[in-house]
Amino acid sequence: MSEEQKRKALKISIKEGVAYSIMEGMGLRYITPYALLLGANNKIIGFLTSIPQIAAAIIQYVSLKILGGRISRKKLSFLGASFQAVTWLLIISLAILYFLLNIKSSAIPVALISFYTILVAAGSIFAPAWSSWMKDLVDEKSLGTYFGKRNRIVGFASLSSMLLAGFLLDFFKKINPYYGFVLIFTVAMISRFISALLLKKQHEPPFKSHKAYYFTIWEFIRLMPHSNFGRFTAYVNLFMFSVAIAGPFFAVYMLKNLKLSYSQFTLVSLASSITSLLSMPLWGRLGDRYGNLKVLKITAFLIPLIPLIWASTTFMEPGFAFYFLFLIEAYSGFLWAGFNIASSNFIYDAVTRQKLAICATYYNILNSLMVFIAASIGGYLASYNILKMIPSGNIIQVFIISGILRFLVAIVILPHVKEVKQVEPLEFGKIRKALLRPVDSLLFQISYKIRNPRG
Repeated sequence: MSEEQKRKALKISIKEGVAYSIMEGMGLRYITPYALLLGANNKIIGFLTSIPQIAAAIIQYVSLKILGGRISRKKLSFLGASFQAVTWLLIISLAILYFLLNIKSSAIPVALISFYTILVAAGSIFAPAWSSWMKDLVDEKSLGTYFGKRNRIVGFASLSSMLLAGFLLDFFKKINPYYGFVLIFTVAMISRFISALLLKKQHEPPFKSHKAYYFTIWEFIRLMPHSNFGRFTAYVNLFMFSVAIAGPFFAVYMLKNLKLSYSQFTLVSLASSITSLLSMPLWGRLGDRYGNLKVLKITAFLIPLIPLIWASTTFMEPGFAFYFLFLIEAYSGFLWAGFNIASSNFIYDAVTRQKLAICATYYNILNSLMVFIAASIGGYLASYNILKMIPSGNIIQVFIISGILRFLVAIVILPHVKEVKQVEPLEFGKIRKALLRPVDSLLFQISYKIRNPRG
């Protein structure tokens, strides 16, 4: 593979990511509000997260067998993305049944779970292939820098499309809210088709799976306590278990408990996306220089505060809570950007090219299993007010449990994970200066504009 082919492939990958992110911003981000409009309750919302996750785990295991040589990574990715695009038609059809045909049945939300599961499974079938593909394209020394840049561009597209979708939904809410969802989901479908075509266009380096590197998932689980990557996998999976207990219910809390409009819901969600977008290149550089494990440690002990702070809004007026949550989600996006890019890049650092597809698949399978269990538990907890002394206790208690579990997982497991590459020693002063530099720069620009309005 020539450097020109690699450079061109990486550029196409960014364009493909933009197309995917429009589907995410216009489609995936609004599945929960769509489910609520179709009459879903908290248990259904929990299952809307949990069932697709277990299906994704199963389908990824199957895809690992397919990747063994019967189909190329490019073809598998193209077929999966194309099928995912077609599945949006099934999801859109539910709005037609519910509104135009006036079928107000409880079977409609259940059907949404089925169709959304197909959508997620179709996207998951080529996840191991895509990870292996990108491993061959990106130089190890520039992983953080490249994915920081890619994620920033992709994140901006997701942010813009989500903002547009929110305002479209509020506009159509005055006419008919179902029209708004049909429109944004149609855009999501078209964007995924474009993404599939770009995957087909992207260069794929030659790859051959070697059976000598294969090992079963049971062997992987058995060796997890004795392997650094295994302990890392255990940490991330259990941390995501803690997150998924509350994950599906932030949207429910905003729309049902605080009764925010679609535009307000979108703006709160975008606060996280904006700070994530701006800070990803910074976290990527820090990971390249000081190690991805150090980034994980910085973020892992701050992220648990997020659901606990959300829980405090139950004592606030909804109007004030909107502005408060906007700030909290800005803080959340900054931290999650570091956690996500560091955990992704740690896999690339820790696993060889030959074993990447297998390890990434098992990592994702176990992660999906944890999310399935956690979201199911969260759906149960969110349906029963155990903490009766707290207003909105059925959801607030889920936030509190999630925050406490995040702390416990970080404290117990993360100290046993080791860095896998040569990095500079951690110096708090340098990290603090690097983290605050973008803020200092922004404040300087604002101050300059105020003092020199014509400048």
